[in-house]
Amino acid sequence: MQGRRLSFKEKVGILILRPKLRHAIKESKNPGNTALIFGVIGAAALVIGIFVGPVLILSLVAAILAVVLGSSAKKKNPSDSKARAATILGWITLGLIAVLFLAAAIYFASGAWLY
Repeated sequence: MQGRRLSFKEKVGILILRPKLRHAIKESKNPGNTALIFGVIGAAALVIGIFVGPVLILSLVAAILAVVLGSSAKKKNPSDSKARAATILGWITLGLIAVLFLAAAIYFASGAWLY
């Protein structure tokens, strides 16, 4: 089963639109955006997690994903500022989570919560 042959006008249209379609496909595959979204989710979940404890797990996972995806996006495109921001935001969130867990461990180890 064969299709019909393209007319000259259709061939010219395809030649004109092909670079635009490639450019649109390349723009939609930007892992820096995904990493930045995970970084923002991780930071927001950290703020919410201070008041609602189980949300800290979401913050931890999102921060790790932001660091991993941001680093891989930076390797593909070193000038990607969104990937750089996501990596920095992920590391800051992970550091704050570590400080929060350390403060909680000191608080519970001191026995101040018993009184």
